[in-house]
Amino acid sequence: RKDMRQRDWLSKKETWGKWKEGRSYMRFSKPTLGFRSLDKIAPFSPCQVFVSVFDKDGRYVEKESFEILKMTSFDPHTTVKNSRTCRDCHGDPKSLGLGEGILNLKAGKLSFRPTYDSLSSGLGITFSPDAFVDIDGKPLQADLKKELRPFNKKELKKIVSVNACLPCHYKYEDKIYQDFRISLRRFKMEKDLPCLQTTRKYMPQ
Repeated sequence: RKDMRQRDWLSKKETWGKWKEGRSYMRFSKPTLGFRSLDKIAPFSPCQVFVSVFDKDGRYVEKESFEILKMTSFDPHTTVKNSRTCRDCHGDPKSLGLGEGILNLKAGKLSFRPTYDSLSSGLGITFSPDAFVDIDGKPLQADLKKELRPFNKKELKKIVSVNACLPCHYKYEDKIYQDFRISLRRFKMEKDLPCLQTTRKYMPQ
């Protein structure tokens, strides 16, 4: 705007206009998980910049405005003795990279309803800012390194398939996890399993 002035630290002169920086929705709970390498899963954090440019008359300049959206893997600076629970990873959409919302797996089909509506908020994006990947396994925010990536559709479905078993089989040492593919096959084919009626509708087909 014409009535705003600031010091240009490159030219050392006062110029028209003003730069304002703000931060919002700062959270550090339930970090998103993804692949850091071919065989290592690590936490990821959003690194996002939204820049809005206005001319001297205060009009929004769309062509000069932009957003940079990416997810970056990081090493936590603190550790604790206990890890997160199995359900924290296998049943929480935020941990899986989908963002905050409601996740369902029914009759082998994944569905997700996000909490945050980016379009209505005027962010100019169609997905939630905390989403790393969509329900079909399409990456929404990338990193420069190819080995850093979210879970794909097959991996998401495989991870969530464990969630239906966790109310009864909540320990990693449980024998059904020794070879989970065999356990899933039994759930599909053996009609006399005690938990079959409860879990059948949640299992992948």
